[in-house]
Amino acid sequence: MLITEIKNLINERNSMSLRELSIHFKMEPTAIEPALDILVNKGIVRIVDLKCASCKSSCSGCSDANRPDMLIYQIN
Repeated sequence: MLITEIKNLINERNSMSLRELSIHFKMEPTAIEPALDILVNKGIVRIVDLKCASCKSSCSGCSDANRPDMLIYQIN
C-alpha cells in the first residue's frame, strides 16, 4: 500500500521533500499529497516548515513550481 511505503521510505531517509517522493514513486506531487495528508493527520508524519531563502516566508508564499521542493516530511 502506498501509505505504508511512503511512511517506510521517509523513516528510512529521515526526511524527504514532496518532489523527492514524487520522483521515487513516479507520480505527480498532487497524486501523493492525499496519502501524505493521511499520515500527517494521524500524527505519523509532520511537515517541516521551510523558509524560502529569497523571500523569508513559509512555503505558502512561494510559487507553486517551488512548492514540492519546500514541503519536507519527517517521521514524528
